[in-house]
Amino acid sequence: MLRNYLIIAFRNFWKYKGFTAINVVGLTLGIGCSILILLWVQDELTTDRFHSQGDQIHRVMFNMKYPDGTVNTWRNAPYPLVEVLETKYPEIERVTLVSWKNGLLFSLGKNDFKEMGHYASPGFFKVFTFPFIQGDPDKALGDINSVVISKSLADKLFGEKWEQQNVIGKTVHINFDKGGHFAISGVFEDPPKNSTLQFNFVLPMQLQLKIRPWDREWGNYNNQMFAKVHKDTDLEAFNTKIADVIAQHRDDYTQEDGEATIAFLYPYEDLYLRGGFENGVNIGGRIEYVRIFFVVAVLVLTLACINFMNLATARSVRRAREVGVRKAIGGSKRSLVVQFMGETFLIALISLSIAIVLTELLLPVFNNLTQKQLSIDYTQPTYWCITFIIICITSLVAGSYPAFFISSFNTVKVLKGNQTSGFRATALRKGLVVFQFALSIIMIIGALIIYAQVQFIMHRNIGLNRENVFVYHLQQGTSQHYKTIKDNLLNDPSILGITAANNNPMNISSTATGMEWEGKKDGEVIEFNHLWVGFDFVKTMGIELAMGRDFSAEMGNDTSNVLLNEAAVRAMGYENPIGKKFDAFGRGDGQVIGVVKDFHSGDMFSAVSPLLVILDYGHQAMYVRTAPGKAKEALAAVEKVHRSYDPAHPFEYQFMDEQFEKMYRSEVIMGALSRYFTILAIVICCLGLLGLASFTAEQRTKEIGIRKVFGASVINILVFLSKGYIGLITIAFVIAIPVSNYFITEWLSSFEYQTQVSWWLYAVPGILILIIALLTISQQTLKAALKNPVDSLKHE
Repeated sequence: MLRNYLIIAFRNFWKYKGFTAINVVGLTLGIGCSILILLWVQDELTTDRFHSQGDQIHRVMFNMKYPDGTVNTWRNAPYPLVEVLETKYPEIERVTLVSWKNGLLFSLGKNDFKEMGHYASPGFFKVFTFPFIQGDPDKALGDINSVVISKSLADKLFGEKWEQQNVIGKTVHINFDKGGHFAISGVFEDPPKNSTLQFNFVLPMQLQLKIRPWDREWGNYNNQMFAKVHKDTDLEAFNTKIADVIAQHRDDYTQEDGEATIAFLYPYEDLYLRGGFENGVNIGGRIEYVRIFFVVAVLVLTLACINFMNLATARSVRRAREVGVRKAIGGSKRSLVVQFMGETFLIALISLSIAIVLTELLLPVFNNLTQKQLSIDYTQPTYWCITFIIICITSLVAGSYPAFFISSFNTVKVLKGNQTSGFRATALRKGLVVFQFALSIIMIIGALIIYAQVQFIMHRNIGLNRENVFVYHLQQGTSQHYKTIKDNLLNDPSILGITAANNNPMNISSTATGMEWEGKKDGEVIEFNHLWVGFDFVKTMGIELAMGRDFSAEMGNDTSNVLLNEAAVRAMGYENPIGKKFDAFGRGDGQVIGVVKDFHSGDMFSAVSPLLVILDYGHQAMYVRTAPGKAKEALAAVEKVHRSYDPAHPFEYQFMDEQFEKMYRSEVIMGALSRYFTILAIVICCLGLLGLASFTAEQRTKEIGIRKVFGASVINILVFLSKGYIGLITIAFVIAIPVSNYFITEWLSSFEYQTQVSWWLYAVPGILILIIALLTISQQTLKAALKNPVDSLKHE
């Protein structure tokens, strides 16, 4: 029986090879697209979920409430809180403080390697699961002169066969302020690709505190803090318990301060996908992108299945006689359903095989686009289970209706040649065509809006001139000679300006409260972004002064003075703050000497925040503005100086334009993926339309011949055969407009600054789909219209 079914199936595939090819190509594209998206979705969903007892790991965070009612969520915590949580709260098993990522130079013999890593307190390897190859994770960070390194760094330092020896106790030189020789106390496996913590070394937090003693203070929220709670801890009850932990342990905090600083733990496994907070409330995050693209995967596969259903029901008349004969000789409806479902399963299986090959070929391109390292692990049972589910669902969705529809044909009617596809089948086909093209129009509108918003962000005036500026990261040798280096480089004609800053001016992550200023009200709290800069900052960055002046080397007391932005002035309630006393970080009685016009020191998802700009002599990064078209010469000049002052470190730089693009990498990736998947959806729709047009033209061959005999022109016939599809596309357009407008409005609402949504962004997709559809249809209709009417009238 099975052999008979297979023979019939392959005979039908070959007999109707045009339709078979359209179905296979459509399903291949749909399944291949789904596999790529599902690989991406799986990677996103498993990020940070590999740690042992990961559901017990939480990040310590704070909701800062301000007098105007707004709430800002801080992700950093003060160092003294580590001891408080570990000693006074039995629910806490372990706490670790982790610095932000640092780049340091490791040296062993003649080998130098610039590596990225963290400072961390001893609990780091007890909270997180990063398996050790050598060493004891419980003791690895106990000595201030020790360092823990990754397997890949050990490969670089000692060669790939280092595991044959014991490297614990061997020393490496680390070049930084307070640097020197450090003994290796452990070697850990490289963090998995789906870990947000990516690092090649860990140094003791005590070393950072030695370098930055101010980090010990309660008021400095400069590091990340993670806590591992005991199993079955009631997180909601515990968060209520620790809400005022800061006020309880800070002598300088009033009751009002305690009510404004609310501590809480947030699950670490949820932080990557659901780490977005707005006004103190969790609003999701990347999980929205995951949901969107999962839906896209389902819809694209659905489009391919719809093509199969349409073509199968459209050509059902051709198989009517086969069904009638089989029923007449005793074939049951069940056996016919099994046969037609089996044929669908075979086509899905063939499509899946091709789709897997296609996916493997496209994975490098897809990985480059999404900045991931995805791969298909054929040894995982999960992969084969998901694959089997995709085949079954595809076969069921694509084949169930055609199978039951065709198998239900009346035996007498089909043998007399009176069976037609019927009104219900025709109505279903039209409805599915409308659905396909409505979905395509929605996807095109979405892709256009995303592209327009990304372009709006990339080209919007952010208040500073980021063009022709690169940042050169200063190390110990160059930082000490910053002024001399700056003076020498300014003599180079390719360099127009130089300044310094401790943070990227377009993405300032440091915030602080507790500032004192003239006219400050009792209990008033303002959270300032703060940026520590060198002389000529305003001029070099192309920032406009609203009033006052920039820092000047000729003014000795500028070390205590500050600049504010317009948002800060508004928050403080000043009309003219120039000359008003301002004490920043206890640096003394300074004053406000200037106000800069608002520029974006954060992302476009929120409004410009109050900003405090402070003069600093300990520089971390030098910003160089080059003459237009002279970037190569300017880089060569800076590299030459770098080699003379700090030959041990590699010369590293990055243009501000590149930094800006990196900030919106997720939106750029989303835009690119939406464009590609939209094109794919249109191709799948057109394949189905091509098949339907071909079938329609063939079914109406004799009618076309009669019309030509009675004088109908080729244009008349083209219009006659196409007008039905034009009507369906018009209906699809009418449906797509309000649906797409709803989703677009929701997406754009997450941006504080939005592109202008013009009418043409809605009109163009409808016109485009209409043109593509007519071109697709005309290929078949023109062929039928040009056919000799004598041959058409002979058609059976």
